[in-house]
Amino acid sequence: MAPKFSIVIPAYNEANRIVNGINKIRDYFKNKKISYEIVAVNDGSRDSTLKILKDLARKYKELKVMGDNINRGKGYAVKTGILNSKGNYVLFTDADLSTPIGELYNMFKYIKTGYDVVIGSRNIDKSKVKLKQPFYRRFLGNLLRVYYNIIIFPRNPPSDSQCGFKLFTKKASVIFKYQKIYREMFDIEILYLARKFKFKVKEVPVVWVNDPDSKINLIKCVTYGSFDLLRIRLYDLLGKYKR
Repeated sequence: MAPKFSIVIPAYNEANRIVNGINKIRDYFKNKKISYEIVAVNDGSRDSTLKILKDLARKYKELKVMGDNINRGKGYAVKTGILNSKGNYVLFTDADLSTPIGELYNMFKYIKTGYDVVIGSRNIDKSKVKLKQPFYRRFLGNLLRVYYNIIIFPRNPPSDSQCGFKLFTKKASVIFKYQKIYREMFDIEILYLARKFKFKVKEVPVVWVNDPDSKINLIKCVTYGSFDLLRIRLYDLLGKYKR
């Protein structure tokens, strides 16, 4: 029988955080009569992440470990985890749980009202950013947001496409079969495809705490991400996203 929820965690050099993150997810579900699985995908980690995950999988039957020693990008890890998940509803979250797993409850309320995709946002009313990013990271992030709004979302742009906490129905997870961007801009491609395929998308406020050890390189994100945005448009023009 399929679990109700699949929690997908992309992991790259997360040896210092992955145990804590998985234990928080297990604690969240511990006293709930809800079936679930955790799908952790190692993305070519150079530290002991993969070994730690395999050790945990021997202890926790709900944990599935995937991935190998090749770094392909967070988007690839998310895609791999979601396409190999079994849950009726699939959440992907960052390993550091910058958005606490408890926010799943608030997001699922919108799924029950008919939405197919619910994304966490740090930039709308009632969101709670408990520890902000440094000014320069916020500035570059806003610059990139303006650019992708012009290229990808000229109308009704999401206020925060990059928050790593997104929930999908099983039906909507078909989006990931068409995903082609594996690094910085994969979140934007996913939201673009959700709209293209006419899924109902809801953006909701979440709690979020900046992790000072974040591995995101915003300079690289802005530079290479700009090309990925153009690739999304090109793929669409070439018919690569046809269902």
